[in-house]
Amino acid sequence: MKFSFVFLMLFLSIQSVSAQHDTARNFNLQKAAVPPDNTTDTIRPVDTLAPASIPATGNVAENASKANTSTVDAMINTDNGRKKTKEALSGLVNGKFRKDTTKLWNAGGAFSINASQTTLDNWSGGGTNSFSAVSSLNLYADYLNKKTSWNNTLNIQYGYLNASSNKIGGRKNVDLVDFISMYGHQFSPKFDFSNLGRIRTQISKSYVYEKNKETEQDERKGYTSRFFAPAYVTLAPGINYRPVKGLSIFVSPIAVRGVFVMDDSLSKAGAFGVDPGEMFKFQFGAYANLTAKFNITKNIFYASNLELYSNYLYNPENIYVFMTNTLTAKITKVIALNVNYNLAYDDLYRPIQDRGPKLQTQAIYGLGLMVNF
Repeated sequence: MKFSFVFLMLFLSIQSVSAQHDTARNFNLQKAAVPPDNTTDTIRPVDTLAPASIPATGNVAENASKANTSTVDAMINTDNGRKKTKEALSGLVNGKFRKDTTKLWNAGGAFSINASQTTLDNWSGGGTNSFSAVSSLNLYADYLNKKTSWNNTLNIQYGYLNASSNKIGGRKNVDLVDFISMYGHQFSPKFDFSNLGRIRTQISKSYVYEKNKETEQDERKGYTSRFFAPAYVTLAPGINYRPVKGLSIFVSPIAVRGVFVMDDSLSKAGAFGVDPGEMFKFQFGAYANLTAKFNITKNIFYASNLELYSNYLYNPENIYVFMTNTLTAKITKVIALNVNYNLAYDDLYRPIQDRGPKLQTQAIYGLGLMVNF
């Protein structure tokens, strides 16, 4: 009984001391929350749960704003067991509560144009008058909400060349329309379950030119492609791996791809692998897409996209390849050096009748205007 009584008295003493300590501590916190009128740098302690009521006059109002902002930053960065309070105060900016204005969408783009002109008059070195221009438009729209993402990119390139020696007028030298959309859900820090859709085609007709032996001038003999002839449409569910920032690797073992040739004369010729007279070719196979975007320096940017496809239904060992590379070096805010290098390999494309496919390459260099938005 004596020991029980002693323990009881000891417990009550501890509780009394603890209560007095809490009361004194709360009083000191409330006192520290209101800085004196002649203080300009006083900041409230981290444990303060709510901003005190301070008259909005003179230096006191300025100190309240600083105190509130500092308190929020400290509470968010320190786990003090008050999760709900941290979430509530995360919207406090400059002493005022506001709604969450976090953007779910991030969109923008860049437009560039490079042009050159040559004019000659009685020039002993020879040559010809010419004009050329190459333009590109790159747009993006990205959605991110917790673990759900949706990334969209559109790349359009078009170029024109006209020389006075060419009696049939100008011709294009660049033509590309490429749209990629990927919707995914993150299941680990570096992996997403994703669905990819891609459409690639061109804007205008591409012609075949042959030199006339009598006039020694190029003559237009026909066209080999046009808008949606061909068009490659790919739908692929798979896994997207992001090992480092700016790099993503998408792989799908069950990708569906359609080759469209929406032109009567080209479809009758069986162009781009479609059956003669048909405008659509179904393909089923494995698909891989690699995207890289890096800032080499503050003013130099590199972007690349590699597409690989193996058709299970026809010669799966012959891999379809399409790759784009863009290097941009900004000289001023609106002047930039652009280098584009594209390559492709398609086992079904025969540039020369009755001969095998060849690697296709395209290199474009230019110095011109570039505007980001």
